[in-house]
Amino acid sequence: MNIKGITFEFFRYVLVGGSAFLIDIGTLFLVQTYLLFTWGAAGVLISTAIGFIAGLIFNYIFSNLFVFKKIDKKVKKHPVRSFTIFTIIGIIGLGLTEIGMFAGIKLLGLDYYLFVKIFTAAIVLLWNYIARKVFIFKRIGGISTTIEYKGNRIDIGGHRFFSKNQQVNDFWEALMPVQGQPAKDDILLNVQKDFQSEEPDPEKTDIVMLIRNRVSRIFYQRKFFDYPISIKTSTFVNMGLWNTIKAGCSYLYSSVKKREENSLEDFYINRFGKQLYRMFFEDYTEKVWGMHPSKLSSSWGAQRVKSLSILNILNEAILKFFKPQYESKQTSLIDRFLYPKLGPGQLWSVVANEIEKMGGRIHINTKVVKVEVENQTVKVISVEENGKIETFPVDYLFSTMPVKDLIQAIESNVPAEVTRIASDLPYRDFITVGLLVNKLKLKNQTKIQTVGNIVPDCWIYIQDRDVRIGRIQIFNNWSPYMVKDYQNTVWIGIFLQ
Repeated sequence: MNIKGITFEFFRYVLVGGSAFLIDIGTLFLVQTYLLFTWGAAGVLISTAIGFIAGLIFNYIFSNLFVFKKIDKKVKKHPVRSFTIFTIIGIIGLGLTEIGMFAGIKLLGLDYYLFVKIFTAAIVLLWNYIARKVFIFKRIGGISTTIEYKGNRIDIGGHRFFSKNQQVNDFWEALMPVQGQPAKDDILLNVQKDFQSEEPDPEKTDIVMLIRNRVSRIFYQRKFFDYPISIKTSTFVNMGLWNTIKAGCSYLYSSVKKREENSLEDFYINRFGKQLYRMFFEDYTEKVWGMHPSKLSSSWGAQRVKSLSILNILNEAILKFFKPQYESKQTSLIDRFLYPKLGPGQLWSVVANEIEKMGGRIHINTKVVKVEVENQTVKVISVEENGKIETFPVDYLFSTMPVKDLIQAIESNVPAEVTRIASDLPYRDFITVGLLVNKLKLKNQTKIQTVGNIVPDCWIYIQDRDVRIGRIQIFNNWSPYMVKDYQNTVWIGIFLQ
């Protein structure tokens, strides 16, 4: 949802809330004037509570119908739960109202109770909107959720959209077509891109995939290095003569004497040499996974880094020198990727809407507690929702739940060794912090033009072990629409151990 969308949504909420307020204050006036007029201040507080309840019920019904349109189907399918949360929020609002009314009457006198009610109602209106949007009308996307804060969006997982599988690409593009006109930063920088069609225009629609340039660098000993490491003069200058000699010798040694690959450390050293491994892989890997590379499986490297090596980097550099338009097929070396205009969470919101349009049902805040397997095929799953267990027959099961929980949920003869391994799996957690700053002290010393001349990186990997920061993500360079004041502020995400 963009800023304009939030503004209109809040405007609709004000209209509904205003109507609820008229019911609230009208009920208050009628009850106080005709029923409890002899009760004094206590009568005002009781009348306030009765009016508030009448307004609350009206607000709930019409908020679902007219305000939070995109998610009203989910709310209608869980009316008891959603109304319970709605009521709890309302009770807190009622508490704020009663406190405000009590303090206001004490300060101004009983004759001004309607004036005090109007003032407290404005405060409670803002509380209700924010709380109901956060606690009832949930986001979709899991770790791919895009979080919004004051008009700035943060991608908590750091997701590029790139695949060698054409079916995957077709799926993305069917939901969110690739841009056919320049995006905001393209216009400001007068960047020309080769578009495959004339639509959609990112300046006019939100349902669009942007074409983004991939720039990622390593920040090591307060100097920048390309990621993946490139064979450039600047690389050797930043490394220094002694480190360059050590890196070259250790690479030649590792090329001749290969290690048996029992760990990720062995995997890296075989492909880059011990010196480059220590400079550019060892500490960052431990920051991300919480374990030293010597304790991680070498198969992890085969999946994550694949065929990346010094020889492949040299080969790519030669091909690009002779063929400037050459595009790498290796995931770690690609120059461009797709990215939803409003972050990866937008794609899954679109998917959710399409599922519901086709009659599908999405269960949120629902825990899978049992997976029933028959003849090596999943037949039924049981879920816990609102404290109740419900079962569903299954045609296909795609699991993104933790492996430990999945194995525990399977109702079958799971081998003891598999159960043991699953139960012993360690899980990594870390903190992502969003920072909105006016500028960065890091200078853009590249030849890449950027708005505000900020550094052009999508990611900056922090290798030094003397800081707990693992990676900096600069959202201005992912999508200009992720930042509210794109031309004057820099919105960054920092992952910490």
